[in-house]
Amino acid sequence: MFMNVNNFFNLKNIYKTFIFLKLTILFNYYLWLINLDLVLIYYIVVLIIIVLIYLMFILYRFDRILFLFLIFCTILSLGSPTIYWDAKTIWMFHAKKIFFDNSLEYIKYDYGNFFFNSYPILGPTLAASLGKIVGQWNYLYPKFSILIISIPSIIFLYSLIHEKINKILFLFIITLILERRLIIGEMDAAISLYFVSSIFILIKILDIQKDLKKRLQKNNINKNYLYFLIFLNLSFMLLLKKEGLVYFVIIFISLTVMTFINNELFNKSYKKLFIFFACAFLNYVIWKLYIDYIPINNINFHPAVTNIFNLDFIEIIKKIFNIKNFLLISGSIYINKFSLITLTLCIFLISSYVLPNKKYIKINKNIFLFLFFIILIYLIFIYTVYQLTSWEINFHLSSSADRLMMPLYLLICFSSIYFSEKSRVVKNYSKKA
Repeated sequence: MFMNVNNFFNLKNIYKTFIFLKLTILFNYYLWLINLDLVLIYYIVVLIIIVLIYLMFILYRFDRILFLFLIFCTILSLGSPTIYWDAKTIWMFHAKKIFFDNSLEYIKYDYGNFFFNSYPILGPTLAASLGKIVGQWNYLYPKFSILIISIPSIIFLYSLIHEKINKILFLFIITLILERRLIIGEMDAAISLYFVSSIFILIKILDIQKDLKKRLQKNNINKNYLYFLIFLNLSFMLLLKKEGLVYFVIIFISLTVMTFINNELFNKSYKKLFIFFACAFLNYVIWKLYIDYIPINNINFHPAVTNIFNLDFIEIIKKIFNIKNFLLISGSIYINKFSLITLTLCIFLISSYVLPNKKYIKINKNIFLFLFFIILIYLIFIYTVYQLTSWEINFHLSSSADRLMMPLYLLICFSSIYFSEKSRVVKNYSKKA
């Protein structure tokens, strides 16, 4: 187990290794952005592969369950071509243009702009680099880049769970909620994992269970790792998809609101966190400056919502409060297999293990409130997007609702597993005491 006292230093090793993996991926991105010599990119990609192999070696020695799961995902990713629309015509198409141009010329000259050259390119740059190492372009190896990007977040979330049955349940939930999107070359699974892991890095930093810290978290990881992790996580989230900016804002607003509500608990970390949030946001600013500097047809918003800027205030209010569309949106996001899985797991675990433990609820009331604000603001965002859509609403919902709700489904599922386990630990400790 990751958090066994005997394996604590192995956990630190794993954290250090995937922090280094993230740094090399980010460095690869900036090498393409500033158009440096391709030879250096070759070296960086070789380094990424070496670090990834070393990370898998550590997992093989200390957690075979996660190791086998990631190997299984790797085989599926490398053993199937890219055939899905978004993966092939957006993300891997950007990577293909980078690969053949040996630069970001496609952005400069704005060609192949059927699917927006202003999209963030953290994933496509790594995919292009993997193609360079292989020596030719195909639709097998490049899409493996998305799994590589996702692995650190999977490992982090997995490391927060102690019990074997819950670890297996977590991996099962990843399979059910993220489905094929983890391996087909799309960014939705990766950004969902980074959204959830960013929230739980904050939870670890804030140390909500402060009065239980010495007793239940003796092998807690150094906060300096977590501060650096939140910077890298938020940076990746902002550079994976345009939705990353929305998720960044949701997390930041929720954190700020909680700082005002419970100044004593949150204020100690907020100032330092603000600096790391700002540093992460700087990555997004650099990308925006790069895009704005080049005279391309830069679309800052999805075409489905660009009509907002042509509407007056009264029209916007009418669309937002359209009851028929509200019901259609609710049906689409709540009545589906993903919602059923999420609600079933949440109701069972929370009602069985968390709600009966009043002491645990009292200790963690602030963290539950923090999560409540994140979920609330996220749902407001979802309803607003679809209420104001320029597209026919049924088409828009059917083509994107499951993807946009994926981070929320994953957050609720993981939170249910995490807090139900922690609640049992607190309860068992109280009985022994």
